[in-house]
Amino acid sequence: MTQQRRQADSCRQLGTSYRRRDESVRHEACALRDREAERQTAVRQRWPAIAAAMRALVGSYNEGAGIEVLTVVDYTTTESRDLILEVVARGGQTLTMEMGGAELCVRPNAGTSGAADGGRRWLTFELSDEDTAAYALQHWLTLL
Repeated sequence: MTQQRRQADSCRQLGTSYRRRDESVRHEACALRDREAERQTAVRQRWPAIAAAMRALVGSYNEGAGIEVLTVVDYTTTESRDLILEVVARGGQTLTMEMGGAELCVRPNAGTSGAADGGRRWLTFELSDEDTAAYALQHWLTLL
């Protein structure tokens, strides 16, 4: 085999190696994108139950207070909109729940004093819908 032929074979093998690597990377990226889409769908399916649980908890709080102290505003009106729900207290304080990827971001409007993240918390969906709503609401209610 000539030197030129060996160089051509070496280049071909190198090109084949790069092609396989690129195909593998594309395949992994597609799989990751598909998994994220599945998680997004699962989160969107759970959102109505979480919002309903939040409304029920707010109703119980208002019943205990004897007046309507809290109001729930669900900004989610269509499938294409962001998933955002806000609990508004009579004094103007708000707690916003928003879906970010496959997690729930909960943040008070003014933030928690001294907290580097402004009181923002990220919740995963390992809890039931009711427990997720309760966990998101509990700490904020103690600050009112």
